[in-house]
Amino acid sequence: MSNPVFLGQVVRPHGVRGGLKIKVSDERPDRFQAGQDVLLKGPREKGEGQTFQVKSYSEEGLFGILYLEDCQSLDQAETLRGFSLYVDRTDLPDLPRDRFYILDLEGLDVVNEEGLDRGRVESVLSTWANDVLALRYQGREILIPFVKAFIREIDLDRQQIIIHEWEGLFDEN
Repeated sequence: MSNPVFLGQVVRPHGVRGGLKIKVSDERPDRFQAGQDVLLKGPREKGEGQTFQVKSYSEEGLFGILYLEDCQSLDQAETLRGFSLYVDRTDLPDLPRDRFYILDLEGLDVVNEEGLDRGRVESVLSTWANDVLALRYQGREILIPFVKAFIREIDLDRQQIIIHEWEGLFDEN
């Protein structure tokens, strides 16, 4: 897998036929397709991980049930508890114009509506209410809710996010 993208983590086995209950990174029922290769990598694993083929997948909110071709029993599923799931970037479907993969937002420059540099996106935090951009600005972490009220434009070609800045957000105090 040349460009692996994190999509979720195995929470526990599901049933006795090798199913895996996984916590997924977003709500998208088309995330795994039958026959698709997925990479599973253990929490302490330093190597390449293990590649499996998807047998079937169903989703329930931020959790899903994943069946893999070579995982046929509860015992086999148990050995995968805590493993992270990845797919190749090229296997990800195109998103609608106003939707973005988290990996596409990380590393983008952030400017306000006047064009002043406000840092770079270090990570995207998922919360129950909405995602939050974590920026680094003058050595401080700044958190900006990823909602239309604060995010004016995302331009992947220019590698830039334009934000609406509210009073006190970037103050030194």
